Amino acid sequence: MTKQNKAKLALLLTGLFLIFLTYFYYPNINKDKILEDKSVQEDSKKKLSNDQISNKYLGEWAGSKLGKTDKEKQNYIQEIIKADMEEAGSEDVFRKVKKDFVEASISMEDSEIRNQMEKALSSAKEDFKKKLSNDQMTTFEKVKYNGLYDLDKSFTVEAEKAYILNEESDVVYMTNMHVILYLSDGRTINIMSNKGKYNKLTYDCFFEQNVRATDGEIKIFAKNLDLLATKNFVDIYNEVYLIYPTASLRADKIDYDFETKYFKVSMFDDNAVKMKVTK
Repeated sequence: MTKQNKAKLALLLTGLFLIFLTYFYYPNINKDKILEDKSVQEDSKKKLSNDQISNKYLGEWAGSKLGKTDKEKQNYIQEIIKADMEEAGSEDVFRKVKKDFVEASISMEDSEIRNQMEKALSSAKEDFKKKLSNDQMTTFEKVKYNGLYDLDKSFTVEAEKAYILNEESDVVYMTNMHVILYLSDGRTINIMSNKGKYNKLTYDCFFEQNVRATDGEIKIFAKNLDLLATKNFVDIYNEVYLIYPTASLRADKIDYDFETKYFKVSMFDDNAVKMKVTK
């Protein structure tokens, strides 16, 4: 083969390779990227929508307490939505509402503001759930799963009713959630709540509304409790009330180890921990 023919063959092969890249390879890459970007955008829109609806409910409550008219409430809701963009999480919203109550010389406990924020978020989630069509979710009754806590402690999680969103099939949203935790010393811990969610992949449990936990001797009540599979303690927060046979205490948050019965208490503000010891 002459050098001229070799050059022609090289140019032909190069052309074919470029055609392959142009019409087959690059479009598939762009397609995957577009689908990925679309998924991220949809997740962001859903979260943004939930946050905005939650802020709407919170703004209506705070606006009423501040004596605002219906028109003023609408403007105030927009102020809260704008404040929520300052940083990740909800502390920016809390600071905004707290500041407005202080400036209006209205006495309002921090716990009450946080309680209303929790209620607003719960209402927003309920609104989202109602909008879901049957092809977006699967519902169950009398469900039961087995999991592991602190890597080596087994537990069972049950619920009277549950549903799974098709787009996040690992998370089970539960009604009347009940977990039985089996400890190494033979004790069993019962944790119950009106609502909650369980991650089938990570074994993490999140309890909401009217949380009750007990080993038969110690009783714990709260609004939220997080049981994370990789931790040796649970996060209990929002109006926590812990009752021992000879003592009781109230706090905003407790990190509690069921195995050792050791706990660490913290408050959301500078208020002292309320503890009562009885004989």
